[in-house]
Amino acid sequence: MAILLSKKMIAICHYGGEFETYEDGLMVYGGGEAYAVDLEVNMQLSGFKQEIAETIDSNVDEMLVKYFLPGNKKNLITVSKDKDFHRMVNYYKDSDQLEVFVMKDSLPAKTPKKKPVRRPQKKPAETQVAAILPPAIPGPPNPIPLNAVIDIESGNEITPIPDLVPINPFPVAITNNEQHTAAKQWENLITGVGQRFHSLAEFREALRKYSIAHGFNYMYKKNENQRVTVKCKSENCPWRIHASRLSTTQLVCIKTMRPTHTCQGGSIKPAFRATRSWVGNLIKEKVKDSPKIKPKDIANDLKRDYGIELNYSQARRAKEYAREQLLGSYKDAYSELPVFCEKIMETNPGSLAKFCTNKDLSFHRLFVCFHASISGFIQGCRPLIFLDSTPLNSRYQGMLLTATSADGDDGAFPVAFAVVDEETSDNWHWFLSEFKNLVLGHGPITFVADFQKGLRESLPEIFDGECYHAYCLGYLAEKLNKDLTGHFSHDARRLMVEDLYAAAHAPKLEGFEKYTEDIKAISPEAYNWVIRSEPDHWANAFFGGLRYNHMTSNFGNFFYSWVSEANELPITQMIDELRGKLMQLMYTRRVESSQWLTRLTPSMEEKLKTEILKAHSVQVLRSHGSKFEVRFGESIDIVDIENWDCSCKVWLLTGLPCCHAIGVLENYGRGPYDHCSRFVHVEMYQLAYAESINPIPNLERLMDIELDDGTILVTPPPTTRTPGRLKIRKVLPGRVGPADFLKRQLQCGKCKEWFKNYMQQIFEADKRDKVYDQIVEMATNITNMHIATARPSTFSFHEVSKSSIAALSANIKGSSFAKLKSSCHITSTQLLSQNVESSALRFEKMITKAMSGSSDAKPLPGLPIDLRGKKAFIAGVADDNGYGWAIAKSLAAAGAEILVGTWVPALNIFETSLRRGKFDESRVLPDGSLMEITKVYPLDAVYDTPEDVPEDVKTNKRYAGSSKWTVKEVAESVKEDFGSIDILVHSLANGPEVSKPLLETSRYGYLAAISASSYSYVSLLQHFAPIMNPGGATISLTYIASERIIPGYGGGMSSAKAALESDTQVLAFEAGRKHGIRVNTISAGPLRSRAAKAIGFIDMMIDYSSENAPLQKELSAEEVGNAAAFLASPLASAITGTVLYVDNGLNAMGVGVDSPVFKDLDIPRNNKH
Repeated sequence: MAILLSKKMIAICHYGGEFETYEDGLMVYGGGEAYAVDLEVNMQLSGFKQEIAETIDSNVDEMLVKYFLPGNKKNLITVSKDKDFHRMVNYYKDSDQLEVFVMKDSLPAKTPKKKPVRRPQKKPAETQVAAILPPAIPGPPNPIPLNAVIDIESGNEITPIPDLVPINPFPVAITNNEQHTAAKQWENLITGVGQRFHSLAEFREALRKYSIAHGFNYMYKKNENQRVTVKCKSENCPWRIHASRLSTTQLVCIKTMRPTHTCQGGSIKPAFRATRSWVGNLIKEKVKDSPKIKPKDIANDLKRDYGIELNYSQARRAKEYAREQLLGSYKDAYSELPVFCEKIMETNPGSLAKFCTNKDLSFHRLFVCFHASISGFIQGCRPLIFLDSTPLNSRYQGMLLTATSADGDDGAFPVAFAVVDEETSDNWHWFLSEFKNLVLGHGPITFVADFQKGLRESLPEIFDGECYHAYCLGYLAEKLNKDLTGHFSHDARRLMVEDLYAAAHAPKLEGFEKYTEDIKAISPEAYNWVIRSEPDHWANAFFGGLRYNHMTSNFGNFFYSWVSEANELPITQMIDELRGKLMQLMYTRRVESSQWLTRLTPSMEEKLKTEILKAHSVQVLRSHGSKFEVRFGESIDIVDIENWDCSCKVWLLTGLPCCHAIGVLENYGRGPYDHCSRFVHVEMYQLAYAESINPIPNLERLMDIELDDGTILVTPPPTTRTPGRLKIRKVLPGRVGPADFLKRQLQCGKCKEWFKNYMQQIFEADKRDKVYDQIVEMATNITNMHIATARPSTFSFHEVSKSSIAALSANIKGSSFAKLKSSCHITSTQLLSQNVESSALRFEKMITKAMSGSSDAKPLPGLPIDLRGKKAFIAGVADDNGYGWAIAKSLAAAGAEILVGTWVPALNIFETSLRRGKFDESRVLPDGSLMEITKVYPLDAVYDTPEDVPEDVKTNKRYAGSSKWTVKEVAESVKEDFGSIDILVHSLANGPEVSKPLLETSRYGYLAAISASSYSYVSLLQHFAPIMNPGGATISLTYIASERIIPGYGGGMSSAKAALESDTQVLAFEAGRKHGIRVNTISAGPLRSRAAKAIGFIDMMIDYSSENAPLQKELSAEEVGNAAAFLASPLASAITGTVLYVDNGLNAMGVGVDSPVFKDLDIPRNNKH
């Protein structure tokens, strides 16, 4: 029995999660991952299972497939045979997809059945010997004709089926020019009937390699414990093979084989057989020899050597598997953490290694500080700590938080570090609390760090005011540059950032005011930004602590290089790798410093000698007491010898006496070395590196240690890779200018456009030349119109005007095609006309874009929707086929930065699909780039605060691994991460009883619809409005059912939409008066989205709209997205409290014109929609 498919169908296979049953018997699946498998004509259950097994890297024999009947979420149906499989497909034949749930079969061991008595074999002695034969050597065992079909058990030759095409043992496509040299060794792994294998697994592996070597795909007709039947996957290709176990033995023998191919097998990508584990084993030695090999290079090598085509994600996962085989399991490494931490503290007494888990025992964070490090910091380093973070590129992601000090030679001295699941305020607070316990009684410490992620609040709270917080100048300048982008030219931004650096380094108030006034001359708004950014935390003229002229937090740059080399290792090996680097660093610097002969460290010795030379030119005048007036050139400074102070502030900032102080000291017979900070002396440097870090023996045998009954079994954290995450560019230590992150742009001398680099200039010029050539060719060949212009200059395209394009389009639409049709043997020119007409339109758009020459410094022409520099938060994006996604795309196309909130149970699938590139096609923007989502937040807008969440939801496995997902917490996270937003979009709706008539709707269902679909908008505004910039805009989505009767749209959803529209008007007044923001809603027509399909009659609504709307066409999500972009833009600055209908005009209709009542009326109808 074959599957009868009228259209393409996809099976969404859920794997790795669990079912949860509610009180009413409803079953909900949560967790795990989802994969898509194509259902093909003639597919059987065994082939379907094999497709799934190769996708999820599982075993067919241990697999159970289950599904729900349509409309029944209370009973799971098990698919155990082909008849069940065909029945399941037929249930969903009217849909384009069906959901199945894959589970492991954990049935108890079965009692062996008695086998029926078999007729004795004719040659039992040969059978007995065959049981101990070694693997068969490739080569034909018997002179059997190549196209014969042999039954090995009967020994009779079966008459082969006559071939309808010329015989060819291999696919036709194998004759191409590609030479897959490595795969040639597999060409004879299968030789024909009679070949034996030790097991079915060995046969399957040989078959896999054989098919790769010969370039064809196959599918299983039978795939059982005793026998396997395989056929070529190409339709009507006769190739097939059957193998089964020999009786009384474990050997497997090929019983029948049709070795002839008639297909173009090589044209099919064989990647479906290349599972993660199989490819991982194949490339294991390559990864061992080249640990830094890139997935792209792996994919290229496999294609060249074996003809296997993998995408980037498949190659990356295969590399991860190979690394796991070489280095150990990433997952097992987390379970080793308790013993690993004990070993650290056992081998390095006085050290601290501490880990924490979440409630579900998944990894949360790990703090490590070796005794040698904390002792060296206390004994020999300056009271200066640099706090920074760097992302980990391991399988389970995470962040590394670091605390680094500066030794006496201005070298980075790592003190402590932590691995955390994500960089949050809570994790930084915990890290600082653990660090505080190690430095009790040390005295005031200056921290150089960012001011976000809760650090501004945590530092004074934890250290009770006994610390100074110096803002990292690199982060500050990066934020200023980002806020200025889109408002000022590159040169203007460069000048303001340079002035910011100069103001920060200025030691005196006069210098600070001078440079800030320079900023004010360019932009008063930028000046106000600088003054509001708390200069007492970053400007030398105001800062109260000692940071020894270190202005940026990423001081330990070499530490980041260590992490980049080790962050792909399992967590215990990564920590041990860092320990080994620290151990080597301590030893090397201890040995080097033992040979120094100077009083100061080498770098400080050089700086002091420079100041001594300058001191020969100073003039010293005594003032009174210990104060002196010192003149150096045109500058006059006051030196206070007793207090080690000079008005130039160099002595205070560096710890070394300046040339003014040295001049005074030499006049009074004092040596400058005695007035240097104690931290720059060699003795203090040697104290910092006096202790040693000890190795941890037998690390590879941690799992062999028996764990106590009370030992926590730590599991890996949930993967939280954030798509398109914004990374702050690091400023290298010792660099004080903005050139490290503010790259210079190039401006064309002719068209005055700005380009990022020279190659972009060349690319744009080449692209415009091609467009020009195409237009001229079209105009000449089709319309006989000659454009009398020379080729445009390299970067100027202004010679081709819009009028030329208009003339071209007019001729295309006019008589040109009539002439073309009459002079050529063409029966239909309609399609050709449409293609050329659309091409002309595309050319017009491209020329308009080329002529505009937009840049950061130039406004766009006309009335553009320009949202550059704006941040938009879209609540309710879980896939790529709804209105929320379309709105995000339109806002991104207009230049906005996109943040999204995704329903918590759907978060994992959404992020996985985004990360694996499944949405790449729908992410394409009009300019050809991909929409970037800066951050994805988990969100359940039904709950306002953590206190509102019921206990059963908190413990629900679908919410496990996610935190801070209530409306209040998400708003706080957005504020913490980005400060403020400009656009808020509400794309949320849910009615658990939407399919019920209102008269049958329960109170629970009605209130749930109101809560999720209407009040959620009120809640979002309550919590997000305070962080929205004045002039911001909020948008929600409603439906015509709020004011018209839509049968079937029940469960209180029509009431929820009516409430939403009423609330829009009230909120427009309240939010407008209080926050200066606009509130509007879009009443969108029907869309065939995944959420709309839950209603059950969305296709009928779309058909009805197409028949009865003034514009007879199907509404696209992009049209709603563009309307939202307009409402969010300054073009709609006076529009608020409005319902904007985007439904092809259906809202204006009073009756349905497709009714038989109007059949006699002459109503225009478009039959092409």
